[in-house]
Amino acid sequence: MFELEDSHWWYRGIRKIFLTLLDQRYKGESPTKVILDAGCGTGAMLERLRRYGSPIGVDISSEALKFCGLRGKDEVVRASIQRLPFKDETFDIVTSFDVLYHRDVCDDVGVLREFHRVLGKGGRLALNVPAYSFLYSEHDEAIHTRHRYTRGELRCKMRECGFTVEKASYWNTFLFPLAATVRLAKRVVGLVGGLSEEGKARSELKPLPSWANAFLASILSLEALLLKRMNFPFGLSVLLLARRGD
Repeated sequence: MFELEDSHWWYRGIRKIFLTLLDQRYKGESPTKVILDAGCGTGAMLERLRRYGSPIGVDISSEALKFCGLRGKDEVVRASIQRLPFKDETFDIVTSFDVLYHRDVCDDVGVLREFHRVLGKGGRLALNVPAYSFLYSEHDEAIHTRHRYTRGELRCKMRECGFTVEKASYWNTFLFPLAATVRLAKRVVGLVGGLSEEGKARSELKPLPSWANAFLASILSLEALLLKRMNFPFGLSVLLLARRGD
């Protein structure tokens, strides 16, 4: 992740999409927000979130936080998102990108309640998770996926926890037909299932030729522009923006 997070098309795409949507909502405001990146990984998003204020990263992995240090990010805390070490109503924005799905998260509703607790009134949550259980693949095995979500399921859980949902959409839609076909074909020929925990499963995250990386990143940049005005009916991931009400 550390080696690819700044350049890989998928990471570039998710940052482009969420920063475009957040820019829409905070345009013209002074960068005074207090921000939590819950499950910050190696810290690539922390610098980008500075445009809105002061970000703090949380991750349970000490290895991840070491990589944050290599980026010069010391505003990080080792903790579980299931029990955040912050007082109520501390943050104006909470972001959490591809963390809620993980096997170590045994209670996703409990995590959403934690996000609600640490957000101030009117604060906003930006959330991303992988979509559709039928797309479970070797990649999911490698990255320890517990669950892939639908938009409706995630929206219901957010409302259950007291959030007002502002935007809920699938994304990575243009690549969905190809990716779904490949994953389902692999399942048919038996490449998924019965994989050991000792390393047989391999992530899809790998370097690509520069032209392919640029092309795929441009597709997600186009989706970012479209998402400002519409929602997609299907895709490989689900995004959600929600506010904590009064």
